[in-house]
Amino acid sequence: MAAMYAVYHGSEGLQRIARRVHNSTRALKDRLESMGYNIVNRTFFDTLTIDTSNVGGADKVHKAALQNGINFRRVDGTLVG
Repeated sequence: MAAMYAVYHGSEGLQRIARRVHNSTRALKDRLESMGYNIVNRTFFDTLTIDTSNVGGADKVHKAALQNGINFRRVDGTLVG
């Protein structure tokens, strides 16, 4: 399946998709940091690990995210990704 995806989109298409995904993740990182969240991982492509200890913990953030159609995974009591 992945091979067909690559063939369909081609090298330039895959690079365009990768840039869009990474840019969206970077925009999310910037917005979260401006809201007081600490991003644990300094390098990333499409996945962030977010420290929620200063805003009520992972359960609170996870619940609020789900109510807004966002699916974070709970890493532990203070981290979501």
